[in-house]
Amino acid sequence: MVTAATVFRDYEADGIPSSDPHKPKKSEIRQLLAGYEAIINAFTSNGGLIFTLKASLDLVLDHPAATMAWVIGDPVTANNGIYQKLGASGTGSWTRRADLPYSFIVASNVGAGTPNAIQATTSIPVSESALVWMNIFEANTGSPVTVSFNEGAPMTIKTNSGTNIAIGGFVAGMIVMGIVQGATFRLLNDQTSTAIVAAAEDAADRAEAAASAINYVTSYGAVDLTGAVSAQTVIEAAVAWSYANDAPLFWPAGTYLTTASIPNFHDVRHEGPGVVKRGSDLWHITPPDDATINHVYAAASGGSAANDGLTASQPIETFQHAIEALEKWAPLDKGQWQIDLLAGTHARGRFPDEGLPSSFPIIVAGPPVSITAGAAFKLSITGRSGSFSVGETITFSTSGATATLTFVDNTHNVLFATLASGTPVVGQTITGATSGATATMDYQSPTPLAKVKEGDTQSAVGILGFYTSLKVRDVEIEDYNGSTSSNGVRVDNSRELFLENVHLTDCYHGASVFNHAKLDVKGGFAYDNGYLNSTTGGGYAYRGVFHAKFELGTQNGPTTAAGPAVKGNSGAVRAQELSTGHLDWSIVTDNDAGIRLLVGSRLNVDGSVFLRNAASAMYGTQGSHVDVTDNTVFGTGADANGRNWSAGSASTASAAFIDSINVGNAANPGVIKNTFPALTINSTGNTAIDTFTVSREALNDTQFTGIAAKKLTARITGTLNGTTGTFKRLILRAGGTLAGGTPTLISFAQTATGAFEAELSIFFKGPNSQRVMARGHHPTSAPVTGANISESTSGDMVISLEGLVNNAADSLVIESVEWIQTGF
Repeated sequence: MVTAATVFRDYEADGIPSSDPHKPKKSEIRQLLAGYEAIINAFTSNGGLIFTLKASLDLVLDHPAATMAWVIGDPVTANNGIYQKLGASGTGSWTRRADLPYSFIVASNVGAGTPNAIQATTSIPVSESALVWMNIFEANTGSPVTVSFNEGAPMTIKTNSGTNIAIGGFVAGMIVMGIVQGATFRLLNDQTSTAIVAAAEDAADRAEAAASAINYVTSYGAVDLTGAVSAQTVIEAAVAWSYANDAPLFWPAGTYLTTASIPNFHDVRHEGPGVVKRGSDLWHITPPDDATINHVYAAASGGSAANDGLTASQPIETFQHAIEALEKWAPLDKGQWQIDLLAGTHARGRFPDEGLPSSFPIIVAGPPVSITAGAAFKLSITGRSGSFSVGETITFSTSGATATLTFVDNTHNVLFATLASGTPVVGQTITGATSGATATMDYQSPTPLAKVKEGDTQSAVGILGFYTSLKVRDVEIEDYNGSTSSNGVRVDNSRELFLENVHLTDCYHGASVFNHAKLDVKGGFAYDNGYLNSTTGGGYAYRGVFHAKFELGTQNGPTTAAGPAVKGNSGAVRAQELSTGHLDWSIVTDNDAGIRLLVGSRLNVDGSVFLRNAASAMYGTQGSHVDVTDNTVFGTGADANGRNWSAGSASTASAAFIDSINVGNAANPGVIKNTFPALTINSTGNTAIDTFTVSREALNDTQFTGIAAKKLTARITGTLNGTTGTFKRLILRAGGTLAGGTPTLISFAQTATGAFEAELSIFFKGPNSQRVMARGHHPTSAPVTGANISESTSGDMVISLEGLVNNAADSLVIESVEWIQTGF
């Protein structure tokens, strides 16, 4: 009986290349197939049996002699085949008569091995009697190349002429065919047989499509695969059939030119390497690499539900419809996917609650913007003199650029403008042509042309991705402030949110991330956020909750020109429940409050500018910490914050600000100064011991009144000598040194001598209001006194410690002074 190995041998004399290639004879092929037919007929006519394992077949002997059986799934390749029963029913054995009559076997190579040691799998075991069809996952980098089927022994791959595969001979995406010959896998073609390879690839595409019941797009007419001639009619017909029959549509390699929207394009499952071209836009059915981006365009108005959104001229009807279109292509595990919001105002977009799986964040982008003539932009200003007015022209010093003001908020030092001419430069002075007002522009950002907004005080989230990573670029999000859960944009659950030139305006929370998610902000403008229904404060421009991570601004700057600017908000940044990250080289000015850290959160601050924040520039409580570098700028004078640093329970700062001293944990008592004067006082007039100055900013920080008190304490130790005079006295004077201000004193008794300790404290209750307590500790004298005083808090306050005796024969020896703060 002839076999496949002899009929399809490589050479006329098997194994001898010099005998010329062998061409199979039709008579031999008919004989081979007739043998298969005879075996199949005998099998079916005798009540044939099918077994997965040879061991299972051997256990079944209750069949008469000549019964036929197949073994089709034994992991030992040699055990698979056609068997015949020997001996009467109940006795005898099974003997192998022939290979299984498969004409070819499809092998799958998904890259489990290496480029030079391929590992492939098949649904049935390979054998020497069947043709094996295999794809190449990646180009080989060495020679020889081996292949292992179903984790079997590696076989060396040989070309038709018996040579090893050359380096680079296999190319990713190739289809090869061959047969098993002992320890080699012999290809049917040589590497140079490009025509055969091309035919095999085309046949493989068709075989794969047929095997998966996939509709083949080129079955509906001739297609110019170079993309030069429109294939609109063919594509529409192919998509329509797949849509009607719920069948996948396969696109062979090539470029398919279309001239209009394709009905139901996103409602069909697509496969294959083809590319749809319309105008300059390309849609890759299967993106070939990470850099490839598929775009869906969404209209602000004038779109249509019938459009496929593959070009800006045929946009999908809404932002939400664009999201739903991408959802139908999931999982988006190759390339990048972008929703392009066209210029105008869009309704909100909500990504699926279960997430839209993708290898990269889904991009939501408006048209690119820059600050050029005719473009709108927003300005942060500082050092303002006078008040700007809407409609006036401003001129930039040095550059000579001019712009027209379209919105003015002098209170928060924010201007909106349209550039008329020139190039504005950060750091230059601007002058109003009508008002005469002047200021320095410290930041500018181009206003996005695409806006997500649905009217005032919306109780919703503008862009929501619970389990979806997002990159939002050149988009403004406005007026989502109808409830305390309203947000401009929000991402949760270990996903990432990247914002690039995103303008967050009048949202209760501008951008929020929850549950191990990350917020990364570059550029943009956060203005007027944090107000419920645009009136009641409490929200923040940027917020992270439950192990969130921040990357706000640009690490290592080295300037604030790259932004973002966070201005005129109820709060700038809120980090809570073990959230952490950076706020670098950003502008945080003119807010009700700056940074707020809660419940074990931490923020590193470098190079950022904090000016005119009404309460504290930074506040931490419940075990939080802020790490501030020397590059960070805190305003002074008219630009001063209410406080630079305030702390609640168990919270710390690497650099805090009570008279520029690092106070560490400011919520609990913290020692800020120790001196050891060894000073002997025997004068009957006041003698200075030590002084301390509390800054005006520290005195007037009143936002966080929940702190029990702000208090400064001087703890003094020393010795009392002599009993001639009637007292030995210590004084705490608020608001002066040796004279002026308000003194509060304690006097030790005439008979008290030896070591003593005294504690003199001043509580700062509010503007122009203090309470002083003084207590002495001595075995025979423990004087106590207290008084309410009203020293002015409009400027810095000097706290002076002084001493005197009633008789110069006596003395006070001051050994140590320890200053302790609480609540600053």
